[in-house]
Amino acid sequence: MHQPLDSCVNKGLLPAEWISEKTLTNIENGHNLPSLETLYKLSIALETDISDLMNEIIDQHISQS
Repeated sequence: MHQPLDSCVNKGLLPAEWISEKTLTNIENGHNLPSLETLYKLSIALETDISDLMNEIIDQHISQS
């Protein structure tokens, strides 16, 4: 799994196996849109504001259209 996600699992901030590598890759590549719960957990793992993460995802999908 990705380093920030592994770190959050190790610290007990996120449960182990909360997201699959395939799902994460699909989100990163713009093939899937994450749920709000997944966005929230990703924002914790990446230590970023959820609104910044949402804007990044929106911008990515607009650029792919």
